[in-house]
Amino acid sequence: MTAGHEPELDDADDTTRPPRRRRQPTLAAMAILGVILLVLALGIFGGIF
Repeated sequence: MTAGHEPELDDADDTTRPPRRRRQPTLAAMAILGVILLVLALGIFGGIF
């Protein structure tokens, strides 16, 4: 997602989003939550089917 550095978009994001260093804990939490939900879904559907 953030492979390239685009300064014109960074200026616009500063007004609507917090800096990247403050978003990283949120991204990490969402990644952990996604993994947990994936494991639960596989466990539930694995038990049913």
